[in-house]
Amino acid sequence: MFDSSEAGGVQLDVPGPDDTSYEPWGPDGPWDDEWGPDGLPADPQLNLATAPASFALAMELVFSKRPLDEVDDAGVLATAGAWRRMAGWALSGYARALAEFARRRSGDPVQTRYAADEIAAELKLTRGVARRELDRATALDQHLRPTRDLWEKGELDEQRVAAIADRVRDLPVEVATRVQEIVLPKAPAQTIGQLRAAMQRAIIAVDPEGAEERHREAHAKRSVRMYPDADGMATLTASMSAPDAVACDERLTALARGLGADDPRSMGARRADLLVGLITGRVFAGELVSGPAEGVSSGAAPCGSGVQIVRPAAPDKASVHVVVDLETLRGEANRPAELAGYGPITATQARQIAADAVWRRLVTDPLSGVALDLGRTTYRPPVGLADLVRARDGVCRFPGCRRRASACELDHVVPYPAGPTAERNVVLECMHHHHLKHDSDWRLEPLPDGGVQWTSPTGAVYRTYPWDHRPLTGRGSATADGDPSPP
Repeated sequence: MFDSSEAGGVQLDVPGPDDTSYEPWGPDGPWDDEWGPDGLPADPQLNLATAPASFALAMELVFSKRPLDEVDDAGVLATAGAWRRMAGWALSGYARALAEFARRRSGDPVQTRYAADEIAAELKLTRGVARRELDRATALDQHLRPTRDLWEKGELDEQRVAAIADRVRDLPVEVATRVQEIVLPKAPAQTIGQLRAAMQRAIIAVDPEGAEERHREAHAKRSVRMYPDADGMATLTASMSAPDAVACDERLTALARGLGADDPRSMGARRADLLVGLITGRVFAGELVSGPAEGVSSGAAPCGSGVQIVRPAAPDKASVHVVVDLETLRGEANRPAELAGYGPITATQARQIAADAVWRRLVTDPLSGVALDLGRTTYRPPVGLADLVRARDGVCRFPGCRRRASACELDHVVPYPAGPTAERNVVLECMHHHHLKHDSDWRLEPLPDGGVQWTSPTGAVYRTYPWDHRPLTGRGSATADGDPSPP
């Protein structure tokens, strides 16, 4: 028998791989009476879909008799989720061990300095990776302990833990702790994109002055870089302010659409070609008054000879949509604003955009944060159902999708004519999830509280809600994080 007493001080009578002096575990062994007729444990308290990570769940997964190919679709997904929770459980133990090692080296400055080298050599890691994981484990053992606690239960995975720990690594401990308090309640139910946006929103709310300073330092380092790729390709990246990046992205899309439906290139290829053409001067972005000039084709590839003219699908400059509360806009507060297509930005960035923008009034419910009305600068009534729904939903209403409103389509929850073309029966869906709703066995239903309920082909139920526009102050109990999730 294998004696694990040297590993953690706990004695377990566990059979080794070549040991035949034991009665087999599981349904073929002495526990047969405790196993149900389907080969799964008869204990009804342990549900694969909801059971927290633990040694009991590990036993369930390892010794379950029924092969996966005999389990229904919902059971396969429940099994996958259970294994993923167990992975978090195991990795949290790894982090605990690293934190203990750091403690043992903390008394000597020299040993502390080279602790990561010991870990790198033993675990076959680079020194940089070992240093990063050691620093993360130490933080999770100290002020980020609540995050590690959820990791141990399998409610957070390594990606989410890293999104929290790495993002607050350089912040003051008191700021990091408050940010953790704000984001942690919803973190287990969020996608990695939602969690990162919630982190950014909370950081700005808790430490607005620090956020402004960090943005100024980051903006001073803006740059353009080129990286060679395989097959004669290369990647050109540009680091710039978020509003500038969103404006560039929106403009490229508008120009690409302006090339017309007959252009055989994909949208990605059109945007890439237009970027090259605009920078090199081979393309001029402007309105065609009486058709293309002689020898110029608005639909031709912009890398060809000569100068070409392209017509944007939407007139005037690229539109940048920002939601900011009135006190912040006036400079009386510094709450985070929301930049469509990016996420949270600082109050100063929002006010800079406001200085060169056409503004619309957005009226929201103070209790739910849901958009109720959208008007122009003149405060006239709403200009249309589409504008109101885009402001209300913010992003695609499929669970976890963060595709921005400007890239989404409007769809009836209850199909027309059975359902009306009214605000309560229309939601935003990106093109992919719009097709998913109509082409697959997914079902979409309205809820009395303003949410919508998606039901998957396996019968799993997911609910999403309109965008929560309430400001996050960073103080008190307010935890509104903007994403469409249950109140």
